[in-house]
Formats: sequence, structure tokens, C-alpha cells
Amino acid sequence: MTRLVVGDIHGCWAEFQELLDNAALKPGDEIIALGDIVDRGPGSVPVLDFFRTHAGARSLLGNHERKHIKSFQGLIAPALSQVLSRRQWGETAYPAAVAFMQTFPRYCELDEAILVHGFFEPGVPLEKQDERILVGVMTGERKLQARCAQPWYELYDGPKPLIVGHRDYLGTGQPLIVRDRVYCIDTGSCRGGALTGLLLPSFAIVSVRSRADYWAARCSVAPAALVEHAYAIIRRRYEQVTAALRAECGYDGLSAGLQARVFSGAVNSDPLGVYLQDMRKGKLSLAALHARARMPHHLQRLARIVHQATETERDENDE
Repeated sequence: MTRLVVGDIHGCWAEFQELLDNAALKPGDEIIALGDIVDRGPGSVPVLDFFRTHAGARSLLGNHERKHIKSFQGLIAPALSQVLSRRQWGETAYPAAVAFMQTFPRYCELDEAILVHGFFEPGVPLEKQDERILVGVMTGERKLQARCAQPWYELYDGPKPLIVGHRDYLGTGQPLIVRDRVYCIDTGSCRGGALTGLLLPSFAIVSVRSRADYWAARCSVAPAALVEHAYAIIRRRYEQVTAALRAECGYDGLSAGLQARVFSGAVNSDPLGVYLQDMRKGKLSLAALHARARMPHHLQRLARIVHQATETERDENDE
């Protein structure tokens, strides 16, 4: 039996299908993804469905699946990539997608190799590895950096070859292979690099070039629906604030200067405060918000606004 171990797919559905064609797997062969099969690329939904429905296909837990799980549980704020992917699934299908991600294991030990998504702490048995290190979260990486004076993969001392994803170490579309003991096969599929797989037991490499820098494209132009939704949320909040001020202090009858001070006091600690102030000054139209959202950090902020409002609406509906 042949096993195809695949690096970070990140929603690159077309590249994943091409990789499967190139691998020429036979009935009974297996496909094991190293995690981060979703987010950033355009095809998170079909990629996840593939691993949910195809016998012999499975995935490890990556930090992006972990973020979906943790943010859905309300334990962390989602990053932009999770918010955009969640919109692809839609609110009806998203809970089932997250539930499937929760079944992903943190490592896999085969006869030929050990598979994890992120990192491996030298001197620690597989079963005692810190989950944050295996999955590749920032706190786990900082722990490794504090302990190791050189890159962790140069110190790997496990009993079998180790295959990991998570980081495109070379940035050339080629995997980093260290002494035929550590195989780092994330090669930047969502950023215009390549999607790479490793065939076991031969350790032969199969790879396909990415068709686009999908993540740059998604960050450079905000999805119209996301911006429109965020604008509606800000507008609704602005109307709530002004209505409350009218009831409390006759807001409309105040001087312009006093209106500004009263309004600032009301929204000073509001997460939407900056946007509300701009709306009061007439500087925040839908067109202006679209223009701002061309910058990734503004898009990230708008995505969080949408997510937080969605969570609030869901809580209210549950009540």
C-alpha cells in the first residue's frame, strides 16, 4: 500500500486534485494531510468535504483547524482567514465543519515515519509532546525558541523520520529536507508556491505549482458582502447610540462642540468607536469603507466586526 502525505493544502482545491492525479494512487492507497487543509485558498469547502467523504483520506489537526475550533467555542478571536472561510460554509453548515475538524488527531505514527503538523520538541517522546508545539501555535513555537539554541529540526532525535507542514521554510516551492530525517513539506500552496506531497514508503516527492497567490488576492480586495455587512452593523450601532443620546440629553439640540464631546464619551470604549466617530463626521460611507478594506489590516478589523455581531445574534436567537 502507498500513502500520500500532503503538506498544507489551505483550500487549494485545484492544486490538490492535480497532485492526486500526479500521485497515481491505486484503490486501497491512503491520503494523509498534515493539517491546515482549510483557509486562505478559495476551496476550503470542497477540500474539507473530500476528507470527510473519501475512504482512506484523513487529516491531522493544524493550527488553522484549531483556530476554527477555538474561535467557534468563543475562546479566541478568529483571524481573517477563519472569518472568510466561515462565510464560505455559511452559518448552517459551519457547525458541522467545525465538528469534523475536532476529530483530527494531533499526530500520526506510521511504520515509516512520524507525522505532525507543526514542530517537535527534541528529547521529548511523541506521546508527551506539548500539543501547542505539535500543532504549531505561536506559544508552542516560543517555547521551542526559548529552549533550543538552533532550529528545532536540526536537533530532531526521534526514532523515525519526521514529516511536518506548517512552515514554508525555503520559500522556493521546494521542501526542506534535513539529513533525510526531517521532511518539511509545506511549500506555500496558498501564496503562489507549490503543493507538495511525499509518497511512502519510498519517500518520493510529488509536487504541483500553485496557480495563483490566493491569499494576497483575497486580502487585496475585500469581499463586497463582508464590507456591506460590516457597514450595516456600524450603521445600526450608530443609530442605537444617537437614539440613546437623544433620550438622555436632547442630543439634537446641543451645540456642535457639545455633541462631539457627548458622543465621544458614549463611544470611547466601544469596539466600533473609530468607525462611529467617522460616521458622525460624515466620513464613513459604504464607498469609503470599501476603499479602506483594500488594506489587509482594515479588512481584518471588519471581519472581526462581522464575526462578533454574528456571535451576538446567534446568542440572542438561542435565548
